[in-house]
Amino acid sequence: MNNAINISLSFKDMGLFVLWVLLSGVLLYILMILIRFYRSFKEIMKIVDEKRPEIDSVIDELPGITKNVNAISGEVAHGMEAFHQTVDNLAETSDNVTDAIAEKSGMAGKVSSIMHTVSIIKTFYEEYFGNKEEAEATDDTVMVCKEVPKSDFDRDNVKDEVQEEVKNKQGQATRPSEKTDK
Repeated sequence: MNNAINISLSFKDMGLFVLWVLLSGVLLYILMILIRFYRSFKEIMKIVDEKRPEIDSVIDELPGITKNVNAISGEVAHGMEAFHQTVDNLAETSDNVTDAIAEKSGMAGKVSSIMHTVSIIKTFYEEYFGNKEEAEATDDTVMVCKEVPKSDFDRDNVKDEVQEEVKNKQGQATRPSEKTDK
């Protein structure tokens, strides 16, 4: 008796076996995901059932909330439109003021330059041709001429310089009179 069982496996059979094992693993994984989804859904339904009165009250209030939101958005749109018009007017006004300042600063710079030149000539004349007493009397008068600055930074610097010069001139003018008082 020759009871020997002859089993032969081919590559095709091995490949099918591997595919069946992989397919079984994928199906098991999908089944686990469905079970987890079912448990989560069950928990969600439990929470919804417990909070049903609150959910119903919120749903009842939704029309009023949407009306309020629509009213607020209309008011905001109106306010933004008014604000936009104000900003446009402000921008236009600032452009006009800037243009006017630019026009006037050119003329003011020229007048300032002329005044400065006259002051230099007057000082020169008084120094060489004027009397000493008249020169001391004119020290009380302070004439400061500067070119008109073109930016706020320059204006602040010139303002500080002018204030320092005025203080220096006043200090020099008061010193001789203090000596004469003593």
